[in-house]
Amino acid sequence: MVDSETNSLWSHIMGEAMRGPMTGTRLEKLVSALTEWGEWKTSHPDTTVMVMPRSAEQYIHGFHDRDGGLLIGMVTARGSKSWSFSELYDNSPVNDVVDDLPVVVVLDRDSFTATIVDRRADGRRLTFESREGELVDSQTGSVWNPLTGKALSGTLEGQQLRLLPGVVSDSAVWNLYYSHDNPRE
Repeated sequence: MVDSETNSLWSHIMGEAMRGPMTGTRLEKLVSALTEWGEWKTSHPDTTVMVMPRSAEQYIHGFHDRDGGLLIGMVTARGSKSWSFSELYDNSPVNDVVDDLPVVVVLDRDSFTATIVDRRADGRRLTFESREGELVDSQTGSVWNPLTGKALSGTLEGQQLRLLPGVVSDSAVWNLYYSHDNPRE
């Protein structure tokens, strides 16, 4: 990606300018999602959209099938961790810990949208499971929207978990930057 203001070349996976006047500058990490418009609009009804150029046809539904080598990764000050879409397809949700931060990583099978969510709520660490296709915490039985992190029903109804910045990437590209043999912050 090249910005039009400075003509600097940016690495999307690192969020850093690699060449040009902005070299070495890092962007603030924001929560984002690679998803279908219908799914996004349902979860975020007051949103707007960026229209991709016609050359972006590879981003149609199905391009990111479960064996396509995609993953969602998270980068912290002390390292990185990633979860493959194929692993998530078979085992979603995944309760994990990244740098002492308890997270749950979820893949919505219908839209193939992956999210990383801080799984602490109401002063406790929750553990999530899939029950009849719904994301449910084991402690209270509350049902959660995996794409927004909001409790839809149960004891914690209305509570909002914090969505965390993740990067959707091809696994080979991710491993170039964040493998155990070549860790980069």
